[in-house]
Amino acid sequence: MKRLRMLPSLVLVLFMAGCIGTDLVEDPPLFDERIEVTPGPEAALQEGNQQTFAAVRYDVFGETVMGAAFSWASSNPAVASIDANGVAMALQPGQVMITAMSDAVMSAPVFLTVVADPNQVATVTVDPQTVMLELDAMQVFTASALNLDGNPVAGAVITWRHTNPAVATLSEDGILTATAAGTTQVIATADGIDSAPATVTISAPGEQRTGTFQARPGTSYTVEGMAILEQTNDGLLLHFDDDFVSSNGPALFVYLSPTERVSSNSLELEALKSTSGAQTYEVPGDVMLDTHNYVIIHCKPFNVTFGFAELQ
Repeated sequence: MKRLRMLPSLVLVLFMAGCIGTDLVEDPPLFDERIEVTPGPEAALQEGNQQTFAAVRYDVFGETVMGAAFSWASSNPAVASIDANGVAMALQPGQVMITAMSDAVMSAPVFLTVVADPNQVATVTVDPQTVMLELDAMQVFTASALNLDGNPVAGAVITWRHTNPAVATLSEDGILTATAAGTTQVIATADGIDSAPATVTISAPGEQRTGTFQARPGTSYTVEGMAILEQTNDGLLLHFDDDFVSSNGPALFVYLSPTERVSSNSLELEALKSTSGAQTYEVPGDVMLDTHNYVIIHCKPFNVTFGFAELQ
């Protein structure tokens, strides 16, 4: 009876043997350093008033940099100045961009509007703020012109523009049509006040990125072969070529990721269909060709990466 009671433990050990390696504890993923400023991305003040901005810096591990020192800048100090403590003073009507910098890292700008009349247009917002489109697809943008209290300004006329006519057209009603692969930024304007730009990324069918699998360094696993991420008329597809081979293990899954490690920013596709040979995986429609840079084969129950391919 004692031997029978030991069987579940023996099975667990055998499963673990297929996944456990020297990389059982994953290192934190890498990110771009960044600075986030609040309030933002739009803010407004009446002439003669002030606003205190705050900044937080994040390192390559996504962690807050404690004690980071910031310098502040206004694109037009005659309209709104900002001091070393992030206190902006509204001096005359107009619009400026407020940025924070720490070492060589700069924040995205906050669009600060100074108004003389609290009932005039103070902020313009665009929805959505981030869009990914396939070639020939359309996106309807909407915009709101708000006064200093956040209420809609009656009769405000919205005009539209974007920064890259080579990749899209934009109608006077805010309807964007993707015409070529690339990126553009969409901006709405009311009474001379610009919105923070919305970013549009466009990919074309037939485009693809490829990478060669390699085993995770310092492990005994085998992962080889070609990965192909392809934009098609039916959406984004991930292909493994017929030379694909992976070590076996329990609950191996396929991931797309910004780094070579599985993290909260990685996208789980589905369980690995086979440890060898050609296979194809569908990618969700909100993912674009350049959203992720790595394909990962990962042992999910034990959080162990077998190997990855960097997409070029």
